[in-house]
Amino acid sequence: MAAFQTSIMMFLAHLILLLGLPTALVGAIPLTPAPNELELAASKWAASSYWVANIKRQGTVPFGSNSAYQVFRNVKDFGAKGDGSTDDTAAINKAISSGNRCGKGCDSSTTTPALVYFPPGTYVVSKPIIQFYYTQIVGDAIDIPVIKASAAFTGMAVIDADPYEDNGDNWYTNQNNFFRAIRNLVIDITAMPPSSGAGIHWQVGQATSLQNIRFEMVKGGGSANKQEGVFMDNGSGGFMSDLTFNGGNYGMFLGNQQFTTRNLTFNGCQTAIYMNWNWAWTFKSVNINNCRVGLNMSTSPSNQTVGSVMMLDSTLTNTPIGIVTAWTKKSIPVGGGTLVLDNVDFSGSTVAVAGVDGNTILAGGAVVNSWVQGNTYSPSSGSTKRAYRPEENDDNIEVVTVIETVMHTVLACAATNGAATLASNIPASSNIGVATVVPTGTDVGDRSIIPQATAMSAPALSGLPGFDNSWMSVFVDSSGNTYEIPLESSQTPAAIESTAAAVVPASSEPPAVQTSNAVPAIEPSSAVAVASESSGAVPVAGSTVAVGTSSAAVTQGTGSSSSSSSSSSSSSSSSSGSGTCNGAANQAVASARTQGTMQASSKPSDLLNGGAVFERSKPLYESLPASSFISVKSAGAKGDGTTDDTAALQKVLDSATADQVVYFDHGAYVITSTLKVPKDIKITGEVWPMIMAHGANFQDEKNPIPALQIGQEGESGSVEMSDLIVTTKGAAPGAILMEWNVAGSSQGSAGMWDVHIRIGGAAGTGLQSDTCPKTPAKQTTPKEECIAAFLLLHITQKASAYIENAWVWTADHELDLDDHSQINVYTGRGVLIESQNPVWLWGTASEHHQLYNYQVSNAANVFMGLIQTETPYYQSNPTALTPFTPQDSWNDPDFSTCTTASCKKSWGLRVMNTSDLFIYGAGLYSFFENYAQTCLDSEDCQENMVEVDCSDVHIYGLSTKAAVNMVTSSSGQSMVPEKPNTSNFCSTIALFEQSV
Repeated sequence: MAAFQTSIMMFLAHLILLLGLPTALVGAIPLTPAPNELELAASKWAASSYWVANIKRQGTVPFGSNSAYQVFRNVKDFGAKGDGSTDDTAAINKAISSGNRCGKGCDSSTTTPALVYFPPGTYVVSKPIIQFYYTQIVGDAIDIPVIKASAAFTGMAVIDADPYEDNGDNWYTNQNNFFRAIRNLVIDITAMPPSSGAGIHWQVGQATSLQNIRFEMVKGGGSANKQEGVFMDNGSGGFMSDLTFNGGNYGMFLGNQQFTTRNLTFNGCQTAIYMNWNWAWTFKSVNINNCRVGLNMSTSPSNQTVGSVMMLDSTLTNTPIGIVTAWTKKSIPVGGGTLVLDNVDFSGSTVAVAGVDGNTILAGGAVVNSWVQGNTYSPSSGSTKRAYRPEENDDNIEVVTVIETVMHTVLACAATNGAATLASNIPASSNIGVATVVPTGTDVGDRSIIPQATAMSAPALSGLPGFDNSWMSVFVDSSGNTYEIPLESSQTPAAIESTAAAVVPASSEPPAVQTSNAVPAIEPSSAVAVASESSGAVPVAGSTVAVGTSSAAVTQGTGSSSSSSSSSSSSSSSSSGSGTCNGAANQAVASARTQGTMQASSKPSDLLNGGAVFERSKPLYESLPASSFISVKSAGAKGDGTTDDTAALQKVLDSATADQVVYFDHGAYVITSTLKVPKDIKITGEVWPMIMAHGANFQDEKNPIPALQIGQEGESGSVEMSDLIVTTKGAAPGAILMEWNVAGSSQGSAGMWDVHIRIGGAAGTGLQSDTCPKTPAKQTTPKEECIAAFLLLHITQKASAYIENAWVWTADHELDLDDHSQINVYTGRGVLIESQNPVWLWGTASEHHQLYNYQVSNAANVFMGLIQTETPYYQSNPTALTPFTPQDSWNDPDFSTCTTASCKKSWGLRVMNTSDLFIYGAGLYSFFENYAQTCLDSEDCQENMVEVDCSDVHIYGLSTKAAVNMVTSSSGQSMVPEKPNTSNFCSTIALFEQSV
C-alpha cells in the first residue's frame, strides 16, 4: 500500500465534479443481520444456470467472531426483486452490510468477507449501493443483470466503494482500500438528468478489480452532460479490464497513484478518458469510437498533475482529437506529462496528439508504432537521432526532438540519511508542494474539450493527490522524539558521501529545442557535480566522465554472458557484486528531452498475438455447470485455520479432471508440506480463501521449499487459478510461497488472475501488531517469530506464466486488530523471474521485501505492465542484509558496492543477464527511513532503486520516489539520476533502454 491521500481536497473536487450532490444521502441504511443460510437450494433461482448461483455454499470465516457468519449472499434472499420497477436499494445494501461487516468507522478487516451475487434482472436503485470492505459484487455472467439508477437518484455514484462524509472524510483510507471486486454488471444511469450521475465511485488500493461491466449513460448533450462511467479521485491501485462505456461526458474520470487498465471500449463519450492526476498509468487495448476526445491528460498546464501515461495496442475511430497534453519543452515539472504510445492506430483521428492550446503536435491518420514524450535515456550509438521537423514523415528514421542532452558524471551517490541517524517521528509538515487542480469552465463542474485548470490550494499537510502526512501520523509516533541509534559496523557510512551525480542545468526550465542535427557539446565548465558540503564528490573507480560530448558515458558492469535467451541457466551462482558480461560493456547513454517518433522496440513473437502484446481475461466459467465444481470441503478439507489440510487438498487436486474446477470454499487451509498443483487443472476460490504454509518443513532458509508448487520442472500444460490468497501461519523463513514450473501448452494457457500472496498483518497469521510491532526507537534485531518467508513468487527457468492483478505483499501495517499499527514482518525476496519462456505480468505489485521486490535474472521474453513496489518502511533499521543472508546460489544482491546504510535498501527492480525485457509502467517508491519521512524533504530515502546489468531492457514510464539514482549498474554507477527528472511527486522518465 502507498501511504498517501488527500481526502478533504478530493472531497471538494467531487463536489465540483458531481454538482454538489448531498453526501448525507450516501450513508448505508441501518440493517439487521440476515438469517444463517449457508446452503441455498440449487433450484431456488432457477432463472439462472450460472454456477455461482447453484453450487452448495460452505464458506466459513475461521478467524472471525461469528461461527454463523454468512459469506455468500444472493441479493434476492434479502428482498431485492430485480423486476425493473421496485426500488431495491435497501435490500441490496442489506445483503452487503449484514453480519456486522466492515463499513463506516472500520478501516479494514479480513474477517468479514462477502460474495454478493446478483441474479439476472433489472435492479432499480435511488441511492448508492455501498460496497463494504472485502466484498466481491458478482453478477450473473450468462444473463448479465442491470443496476439502474432511478430518475430521482441522489448520491455520488450507483456503486460507491469509499463514501464521503459531509466534512470530506472517507469511510476508508483510500490508499488502503484493498480487496474489492465488481464484475458482470450493466450500470445504467440514462434515466437520471444528464447534469449528474456516475456509475462507480472507485477510490481503491491494491487487490481490487473491475471486470466485464457495461456503463450506459446519456449520449450527447454538449456541456450540459456531466455523466461519468467511472469516477476515481484517489487511491493506490489497481487493475481494471473488459469495460464498455456508452455515452456520457467522460467514460472515465481518473486520479490514482498507479493503475493498469486493459480492454476498454468507449462509444459516443464526449471525452473517453479524463486523466486528472496520476504517478503512472498503463492502458492496453483501448478502443475509442465516435468520441470528441480520446484521452485528455492536460490538467493544470502550468504545473502538470499527470505523471505518466503509457498506451499500447489501441485504436481510435471517428474521434477527431486523440490525446490532449500540456507537455512542452518548458513545461513543469520536468518529468511530468510523460506519454508513451506503442502501436496506437490514430487512423480515425485528425489529430493524434494535440497541445492544450489546440496546436497539433502529432498528426493523425496513421498508426503510431512508437512515439515518446518525456525524458529518455538510451544508447547513443547505433541509432539515428535528429532535430524534430514536423513536415518530415519518414517511418524508417527515428525522429527525436532533442530539447536537452545531459552529460552526467557517474558517482557513488549517497543519500543524506546515510548518517547514523534513525528517527521514528514524522515531520509536522512537509515542503513537498504540488497543488491539486480541478478543471474549471463556465460554470461549476463544466469542462471544455481542452480545459484550462485552476490550482486549488492543498491542506497544510498535503502536497499532491495521494499524499497526506496526517494519515501517516496514525502509523508513526507523534511525540516528536528523534532517536540517535548507533549503527552496526557494516552500516557505518563512508567518510565521503555525495548527494548527487547529475549535471543539472542552472535554470529550472529545460533549454530550447536544438535547431540543428548536431547537438552542441557541453562545455566542461557546465559539468558541476553537486556534492555534500562536508565532502567532495569522488567518482567511483572505473566510471567514465564524459566532457565535451553530447552523451553520458556510463560504465555498465563487466563480465560475461551472451544476451541469447538460451545462454544462461536459472541456477547461476554468480555473485551480484560484479557484472558477468563478456567483452567490453561500456555504453554511452544519451539523455534527451524528447517529443517525437522513436524506433519501435522489436518484441519477441512469443509475447505477441496478432502484432499486439498477448492478453487473456480472467476465466468466468460461464459455460460450465455447477456439477463441474469440486468443493475442497466436500472432499474432506476443513479450512478452519487449525487442521492440517495438506493430504485432503492434495487428494482433490490429484483427482480433478481437466473439465472440472477445484473450488476452495472460503476458509483458511493449513498446509505443512509442499502442496503440488498438477498441470491441466482449474482452481478458483470464494472471496480469496487462504492457503497457509505452517510448520517445521518451512523453517530452513538455507534449504527453502515451495509451499504451493505449480507443475513440475519441464512440464507443459494448462493451469488456471483465480481468487485465492497464499500466505503463512507464523514464521516460515524456509518457505517459497509459490514456485511456478509449468509452461503453457499454448499461449497464456498457464496463468492466474486475482491471486495474491499476502504475508502478515491479518487475523490467524500470527504476524500481527501484537507480535511483530515496529521498533524504530532502538537498534532492531528481527524477532524470529516475525521472519515470515524466504521468497514469495518464483517463476523458474522452463516455465511460462500469464499473471494478472497479483499483489505480492508483506504487510506494513495491521489489517484486523484495532490499532492498525505499522509492523515489522520480514520476507527475504519478492518476485523472482528466471524463465526463458514468455512471461506476462499485468497489473502486479510487490512490496516490502528485504533484498528485492522484483528480480529478473537469466531470463528472456518478459513483459511487465504496470509494476509497483515499496521499500520496507523499517529499513535501514535493519538494512537489507538482515535478517536473511544473501545467497550466491539465488543470485541475491550482496550490496558489496555500498558504503552507506541508505545504499543497503531493497531493490525495487534488479535485472541481470536477461534479454527482451519490456516494462510499460513502473512505480517504485521509497517513502521512509526507519519509519520517519524527513527523507522525503530531501528526496533521498535510499540511494538506488533499479539495477540493470548485462541485459537487453526497455523500460517505458519509470517513476521512482526518493531514490537518488533511478537506475544504476551492478557496480553502483549511476545511469539515471532522479534530480533532472522531477515529476509531480516522483521522478519520471519516458524511456530507459540498455542492451549488450
